[in-house]
Amino acid sequence: MLVDRWSDTVGDSLMQTALTRWIHELFADDNSQASQVLDSFPAETLAACALLLEVALADRAEETDELDTMQQAMADSFGITPSAFATLLGAARQHLTHSISLYEHTRVLNEHLTHAEKIELIYKMWAVAYADGHLDHYEEHLIRRVADLLYVEHRDFMLAKLDARDAPK
Repeated sequence: MLVDRWSDTVGDSLMQTALTRWIHELFADDNSQASQVLDSFPAETLAACALLLEVALADRAEETDELDTMQQAMADSFGITPSAFATLLGAARQHLTHSISLYEHTRVLNEHLTHAEKIELIYKMWAVAYADGHLDHYEEHLIRRVADLLYVEHRDFMLAKLDARDAPK
C-alpha cells in the first residue's frame, strides 16, 4: 500500500511537471511573436492606440463605429494605414492585457507628444466615445483621468469634448 501511495504521488508530480513544461513551450513562441509586434511600433503610437482602445472598451461594448473612428484617428495622427491598423490594434490589445495602469501609456505620451498633440489625442478619445452615438459615464471618467495625467487643462478638455460632440459623423 505504501508503494501505491508513493507511485500516485510521483505520478502526479511527473504529470504536473510535464504539463507545466508543455504549457511553457506552447506559449513561448506566442510571447516572442507578441513582443516583436509590440516592438515594431513606436512607443507613442502604441500608447495612443491603447488609450483609444481603452475608451472603446470602457462601456463594455466594442462597436464597429468606435473601431472605425480609432482607425481614422491613428491614420491622421501617426500615418497608420488600414492594413497596419489591424496589426497595431492587435498589439494594443496585447499591450493592454499586460499593462497595470494608465500611467504606463501617459508617461510615454508625455515624453513624446507636444501639448497640442496631447489635446488632439484627448479630442480623438472623445471622438471614439461619441462614435456609437452614446457617451457612457465610464468613457467620460476615463478621458478625464487621461487628460489629468497628460496635463491637459480643464478648459482644453471641455473644448475637445464639445468639438468632438458637435463634429459631423
